[in-house]
Amino acid sequence: MNFSLNKLNKTFFFLASLLLTLSCSEEISKSSKDCSEGIYLPFQEKEGGRWGFVNFSGEEVLPPEFKEVPTVAIEGISMLTEYHDGNKYYDFIKINKSGEKFKVDELGMKLIDGLQFSEGKTAIVTENSKIKYINNEFKELFTLNDIEFACSFSNGLASVQNVDGQWGFINEKGEITIKCQYARVSKFNDKHAIVFESDMYGDYAKLIDTEGKVVADLKDKFVGFGLPSEGKVAVYDGVGWGFYNYKGEKVISINSSWSSVTNFKNGYASFKKEGDWGVIDNKGEVVVRSRYDNPLVFDNGMAPFIEDQMVGFIDVEGTKVIRPTFNEIAYGFGCKNAIVRDGKYFIFIDKEGKQVNKNECRELVQDKNYQDYRRSRYMYTKFNNFIAENQLIQNTIQSQFFDVENLVNNTVGNISDILSKSKNISASLNNLGFNEDLESSVNGSGTYFHRKQFKEQGSYMPSNLSYCDVYVYFVNKVKSPVRNEYGYVSRYETNLNDPSNAVKEVKFKLKLKDKAYGKESNVVASIVSDISSLGYEKEENDGSYIFWYDTGHPFAEVNFSSNYVYLTLHFLNDPDVDYNNP
Repeated sequence: MNFSLNKLNKTFFFLASLLLTLSCSEEISKSSKDCSEGIYLPFQEKEGGRWGFVNFSGEEVLPPEFKEVPTVAIEGISMLTEYHDGNKYYDFIKINKSGEKFKVDELGMKLIDGLQFSEGKTAIVTENSKIKYINNEFKELFTLNDIEFACSFSNGLASVQNVDGQWGFINEKGEITIKCQYARVSKFNDKHAIVFESDMYGDYAKLIDTEGKVVADLKDKFVGFGLPSEGKVAVYDGVGWGFYNYKGEKVISINSSWSSVTNFKNGYASFKKEGDWGVIDNKGEVVVRSRYDNPLVFDNGMAPFIEDQMVGFIDVEGTKVIRPTFNEIAYGFGCKNAIVRDGKYFIFIDKEGKQVNKNECRELVQDKNYQDYRRSRYMYTKFNNFIAENQLIQNTIQSQFFDVENLVNNTVGNISDILSKSKNISASLNNLGFNEDLESSVNGSGTYFHRKQFKEQGSYMPSNLSYCDVYVYFVNKVKSPVRNEYGYVSRYETNLNDPSNAVKEVKFKLKLKDKAYGKESNVVASIVSDISSLGYEKEENDGSYIFWYDTGHPFAEVNFSSNYVYLTLHFLNDPDVDYNNP
């Protein structure tokens, strides 16, 4: 077909890159109902046409009228792309049923970003706003302060990352109930979550409950994990996969021949052995031997499988109930019908593989678990999102509030402290973050030290910063040659404790990105305000600033160019200079 799924995915994943969740798989997999109420799928009638909505029986809910790809409607709510004055925004629509007809309420919210609704609420951001959560009546519930990223609610909790880069969880009132202290977290599933702590040796995992209590410490045991599900967690020891319970006890032994597994769902998990997939039950007994190209995930007793690049369905005993005659899978039997592509069109089939009606769709927004992010020509890659470790990934939304003062404090710091410590090299270097491996920070001649901030283990770089370089120059060299008995230089020795030496100059070079992009003047203004508060005389020239000592010598220079902010601080520490005669 000319309008390929690759073309659809290109449009589709541009939305995904803006952190929109485009699937209803979690909501629909819990039930065998027909899903006709509140869950509506975007579709196209013809190639390159506009988008409308259908239900899981293929019945048209809204005719094709939307130019851009909407998200799947959950609780009747979908997100649309809109343009205002050449700028891209997002808005929610609510599809309401009135008798036998449907109508659309457009809200005109002009969002920069938003997540899909989950548990009756979602997170949104507008221009220069902090993250807000709203309910399905679009009423604001709360605003998050000092939070940079947030996720959808699951089991009554949502993951959030604070401005210091640490993850924790909020409750439905927006209160942090599990402290932001983790390097990474999964969402809560089955009332448990995987969290990762960091130390100088790397990340290690723990399993916590909804109270934040550690129920299993998995440190030094495993290097790979799945999402908690049906009382078990998939674990990988570097050789093979197995399953532990929520007490950290082995329930299905590590199998060195299992190179990958899925999480348990509806009593079964899939395993990959020597390149092929099979199925185990809750006891770890093989119920379908490994012979299939794709992970086998059952919904209502049926799992899609790939054979010769075609799709069919098997039951839990491995019987091929529906022969592999379809070109593609869009949705399994999480609802009453499955949706598959037969030739050029998506159709709706029952558990016997029969088309339930004459309804067809040229294109359809698919279950995210069946979307291939690599857009491979191999059909089995469409199932990769079911693999256990891939399900730890969460969609996030980022605050659009640019906290200039926080960025300056985390990079430049307190200018008064830098000045007061400039006469003591060790104290100055320590204050500026030169705490480890000093020999690698000093240049060959010993005239200055250089470091890139936030590169140390466990440190977190502000999200609006590409990097920040710090240079510390000295009155005299801090390196001196050490000669051997023959008079040759055998090595160099760094001396930071010479009382006659001091810091001469400190330079900062900040490269901005994301929300700070184009706001270099705001960062300069914040730095200028800090220096002005110290009482130094100021001179401005076309956005650049110079501050002066009373002696007439320059104290600070602040300026910027595209994406960059520069700050240089000068100190009157050279004993050979008469600072009374500038």
